[in-house]
Amino acid sequence: MINSGDVSFVLISAALVFIMTPGLAFFYGGMVRRTSVLTIMLQSFASMGIVTTLWFLYGFSLVTGSVAGLAAVTPAAGYVHPWAAAVIGIGASLACYAAVEFRKKVKWDDALDVWGVHGVGGIFGIILTGVFAESAVNHVSGLIEGNVHQFLIELLGIGIVAGYSFGLSYLLLKLVNVFMPIRVPENEEKQGLDVELGEEAYRL
Repeated sequence: MINSGDVSFVLISAALVFIMTPGLAFFYGGMVRRTSVLTIMLQSFASMGIVTTLWFLYGFSLVTGSVAGLAAVTPAAGYVHPWAAAVIGIGASLACYAAVEFRKKVKWDDALDVWGVHGVGGIFGIILTGVFAESAVNHVSGLIEGNVHQFLIELLGIGIVAGYSFGLSYLLLKLVNVFMPIRVPENEEKQGLDVELGEEAYRL
């Protein structure tokens, strides 16, 4: 059964992400010149309208898909045309959905689907930035204009960041695990940490 309180928090979090996104346009404005700031903001507000409509028609599961699309298109902001951003967003939603389903199948412990949404979505977006980047947008071209070098730079960046993130996280988790267990016992996990810590909510 879907908990109405959990759904509310997911929707509030997604709304905060969408509110943050137009603000990022001012940040990206430094990269894409002032003429592109309004374009990025308008795209953000348009996506909010589309997701709101989809929410009323199909339900809350599309909120995660929309966040996946935003995570994927962020690396490409200021480097691709709107049509390419749409392709990246749609493709990322499908790729992230497949990644989340794969995670469930192999039973990885990733309760918030950080790997499936932000990890896979970010990698997907970085790769396609190297594909769809156009010099007319920000003087950087990708595979679509025959620039293989930029595409290889994107792949190298993925490798460096993924290796650094995995390696450092692994070492820190091992270090913390020496002093206290990282994972709670299975019975506490099934019961829920809120109950274990005396912070039970939504008593109906």
